[in-house]
Amino acid sequence: MYRQAVQALTRNRTEWMGLLSSVSKYYRMSFDKNVLIYVQRPDAGLLATKAGWERQTGRYLKAGSKGIGVVDMNNPKATLAYYFDLADTRGSYEGFRKAMGAVWSLERQYQPEILRRFHERFGTDSENTENCLCQLASMQADLFLEKYLSRVGVRDEG
Repeated sequence: MYRQAVQALTRNRTEWMGLLSSVSKYYRMSFDKNVLIYVQRPDAGLLATKAGWERQTGRYLKAGSKGIGVVDMNNPKATLAYYFDLADTRGSYEGFRKAMGAVWSLERQYQPEILRRFHERFGTDSENTENCLCQLASMQADLFLEKYLSRVGVRDEG
């Protein structure tokens, strides 16, 4: 499966770019694992093993979830591990926050510089990261509405 996948991915520019995008998300994993992940589930998001989800976030797999089978090529026994997407899990909001914290964490030492750059680039006026990100999301929503609201027909029945 791996060899066939690599051949198919290298023949098609779009697929190759998709694989590279996947590799950028899972940069801690080997290229071999990335190929197997991408071939089985190109839209995968945050991944962990069943034990990883349970131990690190307190989240559990939904019934019927199908894992992404990945062979550990560095292991002489070539063991098979299964990874599951965040969408395959259920659990508390706190577990979700832990999962997001594993991906979206920002060290305090970098916050002032990032806030300064956001202010310069986007005109945000917040002194904390959370509010700054909310302002940015609001700005994007306003741009989206401005662009597409004219296409939506609204009737005034008042």
